[in-house]
Amino acid sequence: LKNAQINEKKSLQHSDKKVPYLANLNEDPMLSYIILHYFNTDVITIGSQNSTICLTGLNILEKHATIRAIDSCKYELIAAEPGARIKVNGYNLNGSAQLRHKDRVLFGANHVYVYLNPFNEKEALPDLPSIISWDFAQKEIAKAKGYSLGNNLTVDQEEIQEKILNLLPLLSEVNAISEELNKYRTFEIVLMPMSSWEGTAVKGSK
Repeated sequence: LKNAQINEKKSLQHSDKKVPYLANLNEDPMLSYIILHYFNTDVITIGSQNSTICLTGLNILEKHATIRAIDSCKYELIAAEPGARIKVNGYNLNGSAQLRHKDRVLFGANHVYVYLNPFNEKEALPDLPSIISWDFAQKEIAKAKGYSLGNNLTVDQEEIQEKILNLLPLLSEVNAISEELNKYRTFEIVLMPMSSWEGTAVKGSK
């Protein structure tokens, strides 16, 4: 965080904010858009060590990704290694992808960013919210995983949806830990009807 803040201060001294950048998204809205990584070079490396943007945590490789300028105002995101965990707009990145204004990017298990490009704001899809939030990014990931999340829900359905969204980042971390420990197990959220629990004894109850 300190390195990111230092890089941000340096960038602000040499930039009029008219350059593309990554802004962090956090579960706490007050902590979103705090860490800003400006693209002041044609090649930006992302990884756990010796990178332009240094990230730490689960599923972050030493050389994780590269962001390369296609021209003066367009950038491409490239996985540095085949096993690098990267999601763009909820889906796994296969090789590379050209970044568009307001694209959501997940590095590793829990580093969520939104890509903002002042030069190409019109390229953003029209149905996107004016401000991308953590909740929006998590719902997108949930939909990509096959969870049906929608509007006009009942109170009970909204409660279940909120619980799923809260569990997904934790589930991602658990699976990342399992992978790093070579446990060869993948955990998933399974929704079961209440009727399936009828007659099932609960431990600790009498």
